[in-house]
Amino acid sequence: MDKTSVLREKAGKLRVLLEKYAKDDDEVQSVLGFMRKTFSEIESGKISPPHRDEFRWHFFSTESPLFLKYDDLSKAEAEYAEILEGWT
Repeated sequence: MDKTSVLREKAGKLRVLLEKYAKDDDEVQSVLGFMRKTFSEIESGKISPPHRDEFRWHFFSTESPLFLKYDDLSKAEAEYAEILEGWT
């Protein structure tokens, strides 16, 4: 599978988890709102690797309310960032 297809897959998984937690968590709902445009651009092919992950702070900064709050969400964002930024 090419990197753009993998990115679409990882972004889709991240979006699903964000939508799941956004129902009960205002911070997740806010991050999802910020990321919607990026998800749309990935799906339409306007964004392909490598591309800067401008939302990573929300998941991995110790100052963020979401820092390691949801293990599956953190893992999904890490996998998404890895392909988005072209680390692999």
